[in-house]
Amino acid sequence: LTRALFRFMSSATKAPFEITDMAALMFTLQKNTPGSLNQVLQTILDNNLNLVHIESRPASLIDADKGFTFIVDIETPNNNSLENVCKKIKKVCGDVTVLGSLEVPWFPRRFSDIDGMQQLVRPLHHDHPGSMDPNYWARRQEFGIIAKNCVLSQEIPRIQYTSDETTTWQTVYHALSPLYKKIACNEFLLNFKEMEKKGIITENDVPQLAEVNKYLMGKTGFQLKPISAMEKDRDFLNCLAFRVFPTTLHMRHHSHPYFSIDPDIAHEVIGHVPMLADPEFAEFVQEIGLASLGATEEDIQKLMNLYFYSIEIGLIMNSEGDRKVYGARILSSVDEIHHALSIHPELRHFDPFQACNVKYHRKDLQGLYWFCSDFREAKGLMQRYASTLQKPFNATYDRVQKSIKVSHKVKSW
Repeated sequence: LTRALFRFMSSATKAPFEITDMAALMFTLQKNTPGSLNQVLQTILDNNLNLVHIESRPASLIDADKGFTFIVDIETPNNNSLENVCKKIKKVCGDVTVLGSLEVPWFPRRFSDIDGMQQLVRPLHHDHPGSMDPNYWARRQEFGIIAKNCVLSQEIPRIQYTSDETTTWQTVYHALSPLYKKIACNEFLLNFKEMEKKGIITENDVPQLAEVNKYLMGKTGFQLKPISAMEKDRDFLNCLAFRVFPTTLHMRHHSHPYFSIDPDIAHEVIGHVPMLADPEFAEFVQEIGLASLGATEEDIQKLMNLYFYSIEIGLIMNSEGDRKVYGARILSSVDEIHHALSIHPELRHFDPFQACNVKYHRKDLQGLYWFCSDFREAKGLMQRYASTLQKPFNATYDRVQKSIKVSHKVKSW
């Protein structure tokens, strides 16, 4: 069997877009015209337009008497209303400029856009435990085809796992579950026990993602999306903004059940899902996703570092120094549990402005772990970091429409 790289393309493509139902207006108000800004804002209101963003700056750095220049972003359901507003602003301040769209990297705007993201089946690296196992590689390709055909609007198909895969799951489950009471954070324990009680996680069978999805969506609205692998980190992070979590289907190789160098079904279900079922944690994960929309390539790499050091290998530590695990990679690996809670690695308080610049080692046990006091602190720090990214817009998620709302008129390349 060939080990070539397989790319799976959806019928959808990342077509460049331009947001046409918004307008950005720039105008200057003189210093000696009190009440003029109120007149402009009242005009926007009278024309039934929504103001989504406003900013100001001195019209001149050397002459304060020239007043302030304002940029307002408004939703424009029809051109007549926009024309009326522009005419009124001209009467108030003499002139108004309709600004063009700001260019940003493509990002999904609607739930359906996620299904069009490119997937691939990567060849196994030579140091992967399954690299010399043709049956394992063939199975990975099978899972890739299944994942390609999964769409968010349909239930995930039931997977018939082999006896070897089931045995590996049983080995992983029996090794990890006795450790959780001592090492896992309370949020994980609460949801893990609930999943066991509901029969979603059992010792005998590999969990079915369709059942896991129903549970998770009922808890926080997060939804699992089967993939083989994402082509770009940007695509993975963008999915999180929609509360969609890209998820693998395969099982780790049976020869290495206690540490998997790439995500597998045990890692996804045992490690991620109990945490994604916690509302505070779910908001934290979504914050990282929203920050990634339209971000530069440099910022995407920094956000990926932050994702790894928190969502994958994050720790919680109280004032007495007691450590609990919330990172999915640790929670799904016996080897990393023992390592992360030993005296060997370095521990630092989670600071996104520092952690974003520290590269992680995907295939190895880590020499550095970051901790926080709770998820509320982590979310607040993440929001503060995201506010410093050099992006020309802010993004929010509309859970009813399942779409992204932006604060400025933008277009993608």
